[in-house]
Amino acid sequence: MKRMTITAAVAILIASFATVAAAGDRRGRGHHKKGDRIMKLLGKLDLTAEQQVAIEKIRNEARAEMTPLFEEVRELKDEMREEWGTTAPDEERILDLHKQIHAIKGQLGVLRIETRMDTLNVLTAEQREDLASLKAERRAKRAERRADRKGKKGNKRGNGKRSGKRGRGFDQGMSVDPSLSARPRFEARAW
Repeated sequence: MKRMTITAAVAILIASFATVAAAGDRRGRGHHKKGDRIMKLLGKLDLTAEQQVAIEKIRNEARAEMTPLFEEVRELKDEMREEWGTTAPDEERILDLHKQIHAIKGQLGVLRIETRMDTLNVLTAEQREDLASLKAERRAKRAERRADRKGKKGNKRGNGKRSGKRGRGFDQGMSVDPSLSARPRFEARAW
């Protein structure tokens, strides 16, 4: 009996390691979903073969430029995480990493805008109008889903607003400096 228990424990341990190994490193995979949604919309526009090739070329070039920047941001975030994990984090180092990360994110934003403009320039005026209406439909559906979810939450938790013991937060008269707060945080009580 004891031997079966040990064998079962080892089998479970091996299975859990195999699951973790199969999962791999999944950070950063959500970045590419938006591009897939846009490609779905573009697929509804009756693009010519030349337009499809041109758009694919634009996307591939943008991806080639953006991938090293994504990797650099990931490395800088890892460095920042390590710095925060030390017993005495260096404030200057953290601020420097923060500035570097946001500078690269700015570059990524510029690349996204350029890619989007290049893609729009491939489309005809009619296709641009169709794309705008497709986007408007998608926004309306998303707003409807959000309203439905908010309505469901509202019934459970007081109209969708946070409630409970979380405190007032910074937007309701709370300040970082307790002396500047609208109300005293703790009242002195005479026992």
